[in-house]
Parts: sequence; structure tokens; C-alpha cells
Amino acid sequence: MRVAVVRFEERATPRMIDSSDAAAAKGTFWIEPQSGRVIRSELLFDTGKGSARLRVRVRVGYAPELAGTWLPTSMDEEYRMGKG
Repeated sequence: MRVAVVRFEERATPRMIDSSDAAAAKGTFWIEPQSGRVIRSELLFDTGKGSARLRVRVRVGYAPELAGTWLPTSMDEEYRMGKG
């Protein structure tokens, strides 16, 4: 399956995800060009410094479900705290 890869990073404020340092969210969409269907998405968010640092990654997979409608079918979340 051919897909178009679209990357984004927030530029405007206020941000969609609020944080004390106004960190920008960024991510990627994998889109089927013919239909415009989102096949997969990934959201990345990195905020704070040192031991107060938080890094988040959320991956969502989509597939045809009810009557061929594409819906989220999987979601993996990863949260990391601290310097590492």
C-alpha cells in the first residue's frame, strides 16, 4: 500500500497540550493518497528539563471496521520521565 507521510509541529500558541514551558507537540500521519484515509498516526510531546522532563509517544493504527468505516484499532502509549 502506498502512503503519503505528513509530518507536523505546532507553531501557534496557545498549544493543544498545555505545559509550563509551552512545549510544541509534533508528529506524523501516514495517509492513503487515493482515499485520504489515515492509516497510522504518531504524536510526540517532550516537555520539562532534568528530572522533571516528560516524553510522550502515542501511536494509533486504523483499519476498516463497521461497514468499511476506518476507525482506530490499536493505540500504544509510552511515557518517560527524567533525564534519560
